[in-house]
Amino acid sequence: MGLAVGISLAGLAAAVMALDLDPPPPAPPASPAQTLRVVVRTVDETDQKVLARLRGHASDLSITFVVDADGRPSAGVEPPAFTDADALAASARADAVVWFSHARCGATTATTATTDDLIVHIAQTKSRSVLVRAVGRLSCGATGEESATFEAAAIVVRTALLAVSEGGTIGIVPAAPGGAPSTAALVAWQPRLVVGGLWALDGLSPHGAPGLQARLGWGGEHLAIEAGILATLPTDVVDQYTIVTLSRAALTLGGAARQSLGGRWFVGAALHAGVVLQARSTTPRQPGVTADPASRLASVMVSPEGRLGLAIPGVPGLSASLALAADYIPHIPVISYKRGDLPENPRRPWVLQPRASINIELSSP
Repeated sequence: MGLAVGISLAGLAAAVMALDLDPPPPAPPASPAQTLRVVVRTVDETDQKVLARLRGHASDLSITFVVDADGRPSAGVEPPAFTDADALAASARADAVVWFSHARCGATTATTATTDDLIVHIAQTKSRSVLVRAVGRLSCGATGEESATFEAAAIVVRTALLAVSEGGTIGIVPAAPGGAPSTAALVAWQPRLVVGGLWALDGLSPHGAPGLQARLGWGGEHLAIEAGILATLPTDVVDQYTIVTLSRAALTLGGAARQSLGGRWFVGAALHAGVVLQARSTTPRQPGVTADPASRLASVMVSPEGRLGLAIPGVPGLSASLALAADYIPHIPVISYKRGDLPENPRRPWVLQPRASINIELSSP
């Protein structure tokens, strides 16, 4: 019996060892980081060298770099303000903006500097925050001694952009001088033009009414004011006795809001109000039918709208969008006629008329 117990214990130990030797189950694959659009501001050869190393260090990340080279020498020039970065991000629809400062080398001062600090600035668009790091020393006038500093700058930028791509937040939100509200959003506002085709339902036209629309706006990354014009083409409503032709044109003014979904997609909402002119004419189809004379009726119009858009790859400032709206028109025309001496039941378009549109938007690149 003792031998049997010994064999059983040995078998149990072997089984436990076999379980311990089994490899652990593989970890689930990490979700891919989102593709970033990053503006890198370069003003001299030092910035370009850092950018070259950054491209190498970030080659494994999903990043599109947009280089903004304004050509000004950085010697003695103050670093760009955060408002500049905000404007660059808005114009390029970027997720982050990177720039560098090293203003002492070559500055016109009583004592000529021989060394300088290379400082990296990384602004995150979504959080409107900025990360600032001094990464190393530069030797003024030297050409081969800054390689380690350039490498350090590239690594700092890569680490920050990796955090942004994974949904993190970097840096701090800068305060405006004196505690006043930041004017960065106002500085970044720019003109935009929207044109598109629409399709509206009025409750009478069997297949709806096609039309055109255009908007001129002025806005930033999230908010805009807009003025618009839209018109439907004349559409016939045919029954046994008459042909009724309907059309409308409107002028509106309103505001819009937009939020990025990451990458190139964005959603938005708008509320417009204005004046609409509705035209109606009736043509009898049979003898003995008397139609009301043609008329035009003006009314106020209020239009809430939702939007889904996509920035066009490779064309800065160009995007396409789909919009769904509802036009509230409290005063609508009455469509009626007489057959002999008997009036037919009057008909009216809907007070709330759905509208869909496909648009192309162009803003300053």
